[in-house]
Amino acid sequence: MVMIQKTINLFTRKFKQVMKVVFEKHEAEEMFHDALCNGLHYIESYGLTLKIKKKDYEQAKESLRELKKKEVLEDFENTFIKYHKMSKDDYASFILSNKSILENSESVRDIIENYYEDSHNDLLTDYLIKLYSKIDISRSVCYEDYLMQILKDGNKLKLVDDEGGEDSWSITLEDVHERMSNVDFRHLVDMSQGNDDAITADVILQTIFIQEIMFG
Repeated sequence: MVMIQKTINLFTRKFKQVMKVVFEKHEAEEMFHDALCNGLHYIESYGLTLKIKKKDYEQAKESLRELKKKEVLEDFENTFIKYHKMSKDDYASFILSNKSILENSESVRDIIENYYEDSHNDLLTDYLIKLYSKIDISRSVCYEDYLMQILKDGNKLKLVDDEGGEDSWSITLEDVHERMSNVDFRHLVDMSQGNDDAITADVILQTIFIQEIMFG
């Protein structure tokens, strides 16, 4: 029985050595995002700090705002066209002819009610206000979303060892795509099954940034 168990353990180790999980890019990004959410505070206990450039953060902030604006625009367009049973051409004409007034959110309700006498849909009014007013993304976007957007904008994240000298490790989005499959198989399984914790996130972050488990 002992010999059989040893054989199984040996086979398992060899199997893990040759097995490499391949992720789609969006899957690797989602797992890294989760690791950032669950592991940033954990790795700080090692004296590690994530450094980002202010200009990269501002660029990410603007990128996320534009993405949100596009999302609101598409959502509003689809809802408005469906609600009023109008064509895309009619919708475009409506926006073009009323754009200057619509940009003043205080006039939104008057514009809708004047343009469509039977229109009293508060949902559509809210869409217009969001669309033509400055969109506040602070409530819907977390810090880790900014970090991911920094990478998506083509910039880097830098992990610095504040206690061990001047050691640092920088990554790009391509590194996330390529290195996720190097994470220990057990932790990948935990992540995929929703059994991940701060330790799982720690392993992922160290593997992506440092390419080895150096701390902990």
